Amino acid sequence: MPEGSKNTLIVRVFEDYNTTLLLGDYSNVFTALVFSTALHGGFKQANVSVAMTLPEAWLFLSQNKQGKGRHFAHLQIEDGTNVVWEGRIMDIGLSVESTFIGLNLGAFGYWSSMRDQYYDPDDTGNTNWKVGGPHVVSSIIKEMITQECPDINGTAGIDANAQDVVGIDLTARAYPMDVIIDKLAPLSDTDNVPWYFSVWEDRKPDWSARSLANVDWFV
Repeated sequence: MPEGSKNTLIVRVFEDYNTTLLLGDYSNVFTALVFSTALHGGFKQANVSVAMTLPEAWLFLSQNKQGKGRHFAHLQIEDGTNVVWEGRIMDIGLSVESTFIGLNLGAFGYWSSMRDQYYDPDDTGNTNWKVGGPHVVSSIIKEMITQECPDINGTAGIDANAQDVVGIDLTARAYPMDVIIDKLAPLSDTDNVPWYFSVWEDRKPDWSARSLANVDWFV
């Protein structure tokens, strides 16, 4: 867990990423909390155990005529006024024990939404990257996010580069995450500096060159 104590961490669940409808504030009732970040990726995974009554837990678990429960609800973790993690609740487990009654919530950062829909260059409005050009990686990443990743907030953080990849074969239908993370994001610019893709606060993506002059470490 990043620096800070349980008393300073705010753990809240909202209906969605607009954070207009608060479903619950669990800052004072969570019993375990672990969250992680990574490159590539950004906000990766979070797991939190929250004590609650069985009727409260049912609001999360319900998946019948009453809707999707609280799967895909927005989990936000703050340290003071700083957002230190955000993502979507994807896994909900009920725990009923002598010492604990509540839920174990598993969430993933919004990078995971890049596996919600397929990208196909043959779809209407998409580009055939094997012809024409020059085509640079930033243009491909922006198109994939714009066309198939509605939970990602814009493309302003995708830096342009000069590496021409015209002729790249993207003809197979694939998830943007698989193409971006495995195939495109590791490609460097013409100066061979490593580039990394991530999705951070406010669901904003970033694809940029790593600074080799200064590396800051936080524990």
